[in-house]
Amino acid sequence: MSFNVDKLNILYETPVEYLPRISGELGVEFYIKRDDLTPLGAGGNKLRKLEYLVKDAMNKGATMLITVGGGQTNHGRQTAAMAAKYGMKCAILAVDEYPGELSANMLLDRLFGCELYLKRSDGRPESLQLNELVESVTAKYEALGEKYISFLLEGPMFWGLWGITTVPWNWTARPVLWVLTGRE
Repeated sequence: MSFNVDKLNILYETPVEYLPRISGELGVEFYIKRDDLTPLGAGGNKLRKLEYLVKDAMNKGATMLITVGGGQTNHGRQTAAMAAKYGMKCAILAVDEYPGELSANMLLDRLFGCELYLKRSDGRPESLQLNELVESVTAKYEALGEKYISFLLEGPMFWGLWGITTVPWNWTARPVLWVLTGRE
């Protein structure tokens, strides 16, 4: 069975690394898939789903990507990197505290040209606050004429699973425990 699914092809085969110490200690061959070495946005496995999501957004004529997550979301950082690479605008929305300085993922998000919207919690359910923030920010960008695609809940799970199942494997058939790295 094959599917004809459109995607961007920015990823290459990342190495699989053998972990001899833990393998020896446990008597099981442990390998680690080094998706922290992917080529965009400081690495991580989220790019595997974003190859599909961003291509779909481009096919629909989107000019902007909007996503939600924590203030230091890895998915947001990689969404911002993809938006910058393909000439799109990006916004990350979060119910989170400002850490007092732009650092880590938030700094990278801004370097990629992404707008960050942090809402301090007011004690109500976070989902309610996030929904209000999404409505407010998307209304702002609609009024500015942006055609946006929202990746709510850090991107649909289906595409994350699809991206992982289509990874080019570079090992021989033998029992292994596959562990994803990345800054999850």
